[in-house]
Amino acid sequence: VRDFGALARETLERLRSDGTLARREQRQRLEADAGRSAKVEAYLAGYRRTLPAGYRSYADALPDLGRDNVRAMKLAASIQPGKSLHLWGEAGTGKSHLAVWAGAELIRRYVVPVRFLHVLDLIRMSRDWDHERDVADMLRSLPALVVDDLDKGQPTPHARTVVYELYTRLEHGGTLLTTANRSNDDLALFWCGDPQNVGALASRMSLMREAEVKGPDHGAMR
Repeated sequence: VRDFGALARETLERLRSDGTLARREQRQRLEADAGRSAKVEAYLAGYRRTLPAGYRSYADALPDLGRDNVRAMKLAASIQPGKSLHLWGEAGTGKSHLAVWAGAELIRRYVVPVRFLHVLDLIRMSRDWDHERDVADMLRSLPALVVDDLDKGQPTPHARTVVYELYTRLEHGGTLLTTANRSNDDLALFWCGDPQNVGALASRMSLMREAEVKGPDHGAMR
């Protein structure tokens, strides 16, 4: 009785020698690449639909924000699932452009769905959820998020709940890209209102990396 393992190896070598296996493996790789490319394009199309019209071109190219912002650009370029980044600085410096591009890079590199939301839209849509648990469950179920202008909302009790649950995502491995005019320390105080109560929110925000984006107001220069 022939050894089955030896027979399998012999068959494998024969397939390799006549090119059958190589052609089959190449076809499988091509099919896998085609499937990946189709999924990336579908996710990018979905992501672009969540972007404001003026932001859609931001997904295509890393902005050159100059030498003062090399660290911010490197952090944005190295974003990956399960990691989060806060970009902050004065208005018009390119924070939103960089965050939108980083969201698109997540899709291109890791084939994960990403959604863009302005903080006011996030607070507005959450009013349809009945309880805090609904808010928490919905935020955790959303894909990787890019949330813009996090210091533009009013810190009402409902908005505070939404923002708190947004950052609670980070404890569950969620991916979050945020922008604001304020650093995370100042954001925590803005949303909590009382320095005595910032601890829980600040501890969640500390799970993010952050970078200041410096420079002139590019919007005003147009």
